[in-house]
Amino acid sequence: MQFYAPGELVTLSCPAGYRPSPPVIKCVRNGSQAVWSETPTCQQEKCEISRTWDSGLQFAHEGQFYALGDSVTLNCSEGYWPSPPVIKCVRNGSQAVWSEIPACRGVCTMAGNWPSSVSAASARTEFAVGESVLVTCRPEQYEGSPAWVRCTETAGHVEWDTRNVSCVEKCKAPDTRDSRVRFALEQQFYSPGDSVTWSCPAGYQPSQPDIRCTRQGSQSVWSGTAACTEVCTRAGNWPPSVSAASPQTEFAVGEWVQVTCRPEQYEGSPAWVQCTETAGHVEWDTRNVSCVEKCPRPQWDPRLRFVPDQPFYGQNEHTTLSCSGGFQPSLSVIRCVRWGQTRSHWNAWSVCAWGACRRITENVTCAVTPRIIPGSLEISPTTIKLHWTCEPPKSCQGSWKIRAQCQLDGPLSGPCQRQRLTREQPLQGLDGTVTCSSLHPFTSYRVTIFGGYPATRSPSTVLYRQRVTTSETAPDKPEIEPLDLSTKTLKWKQLLPCKGAIIGYQLNITARREYNSDFLEVKALRVNQSVTKYLLQPWRHGTNYTVTIQGLTAAGLGQASHWDFETDISEPDIPTNITALSIYSISPSSGTALLPLQPFPELHGPIREYQIIVSAMQNGSEADTCRSPGLQPFNSSLERDVYLAAVLPAHNLTGPTDFVLGNGARHYGYYNAPLRPHRNYTAFVRVVSRWKQVALDSPGTLTAPLGFVSSQARS
Repeated sequence: MQFYAPGELVTLSCPAGYRPSPPVIKCVRNGSQAVWSETPTCQQEKCEISRTWDSGLQFAHEGQFYALGDSVTLNCSEGYWPSPPVIKCVRNGSQAVWSEIPACRGVCTMAGNWPSSVSAASARTEFAVGESVLVTCRPEQYEGSPAWVRCTETAGHVEWDTRNVSCVEKCKAPDTRDSRVRFALEQQFYSPGDSVTWSCPAGYQPSQPDIRCTRQGSQSVWSGTAACTEVCTRAGNWPPSVSAASPQTEFAVGEWVQVTCRPEQYEGSPAWVQCTETAGHVEWDTRNVSCVEKCPRPQWDPRLRFVPDQPFYGQNEHTTLSCSGGFQPSLSVIRCVRWGQTRSHWNAWSVCAWGACRRITENVTCAVTPRIIPGSLEISPTTIKLHWTCEPPKSCQGSWKIRAQCQLDGPLSGPCQRQRLTREQPLQGLDGTVTCSSLHPFTSYRVTIFGGYPATRSPSTVLYRQRVTTSETAPDKPEIEPLDLSTKTLKWKQLLPCKGAIIGYQLNITARREYNSDFLEVKALRVNQSVTKYLLQPWRHGTNYTVTIQGLTAAGLGQASHWDFETDISEPDIPTNITALSIYSISPSSGTALLPLQPFPELHGPIREYQIIVSAMQNGSEADTCRSPGLQPFNSSLERDVYLAAVLPAHNLTGPTDFVLGNGARHYGYYNAPLRPHRNYTAFVRVVSRWKQVALDSPGTLTAPLGFVSSQARS
């Protein structure tokens, strides 16, 4: 329309590419007139920087308007970030507008409260509020797990939310004021659990084996301080006589170490030494060390030889000295003995053996050894004589002391008890005789000639030695055992070969009878040395025996031991040719008969009497009855029994004779009763032996049956 009333609004438009300015005008009253509020124009279309935008925005190109298609880069003050960072002027319908309405938003950067212990996984350096970024602990100085941090804004303050970060700072390289410390590994930082070792110059050692980096909250600290402390070493006052059981070469104050004496030059018991510090001075406490230096091999005469030969000799060790080329040392054996607390020296062995050790103060030298030339040797059971000569004269006279000795060769114990006899005598000159007397027979002796060089020392060098056995002599009497009458055996113990080798035994047996002076039997016999018993055969009853036994050596018979005994009598022996007696000249009228008798030999003892026994029994037991020792003389009650008719003493029966049986005579209290007619009789003869209250009769009796006696019987 052409006219507008006051108060009306008119919206304007322009051709393409332009825009009205202002876009709306208003008809307003100005006094009596109506006028437009502004004079509009068509202006080329542009984007305008709005004054209502964030005042913190900064534009790369300062200007108020920007043509379509223009881009504007935005910036913000520190701590903020444009969003978006670039805007563009674009068409929106018929208008030119900005692509976005920009604003300064707070941002998180790698400054502020960004943890110094982490580094971002992103290459970006700024992050808007609400953005998160993955971070890892800086490995060179920290350690921990990866975490996410977020940019946050609180009360207008923008900062990182680092609650998830758990990085622990590593230990920095140890700081020490001890300039002697030399660390084995040089680096700037160490992780918890890492240990650091260090070394120190000679004479010092680390105050502790190592120090370790340990976690303490979110930090790491060292477990100790590296320092060097003074130590005891194998130098200083370390005893040269010992070696340590430990391969360790340095020891701290207060430490102990076990030591042993160096076996090649010292001896003693193991001990403990301690590293100590006194007034700032570190040294070993060696009070427990008791090593004794051994004796070194002597540097004496170069011709000396040592057995055993070794650089050093321990306490009480001895070495035997000899000389080359036929020379003799002035000492043959020397012994190392302790001298004071820590040293040893050489002593003469022979002197020490008697408990009075003498320190050797002069060199042992070599001299020509005398030669002893043995001559004739005379030996008896108790004496040894050796003739000798000595050469060369210089050694035999003056420079050497020579002595001879005869000594028992062998142990003192044993079956032959011998005293330790030692006979000594000094020898002088160039020849002589060694005489040893009062010796044991059949005994081995060592005849030794010793020499001592120099002459002031006791002889100890053997110049001559020979084993000599003294001659045999007759042995001692054997030890006999009591006679065993049950076995009729003589027994004795074997003689020991103390006076000679026993080659046998001789027995001399003599038999006699007291009751018969004509009886004598003598027997001599020998048995070998292994026999120790003899069965005496024949064995004579009622006989006195004397048996001697002697040992026999090559020197002859020795002293005799003897048995003296008497054998018991035995039953009289009935000759085998007499089995029965014959009766003749039987006279029934006179009641007599002739009984022939003869004397018996006294083989088993003296015959004392002959008993005439008559039996009228007819039951066959008369032989047993007549053996009874209590037979009674004849009386009327025994007329039909057995009775003792007569006893004839043996001395009255010296030859054959006839005894009249039944003659009514009385003989030594016994009645020889007449024989009655019409009866059968049996006559017995009993022989009785009696000696020293022992009486024995013959084991059997001689029987003479008379048969039936009648008046018609004739002899």
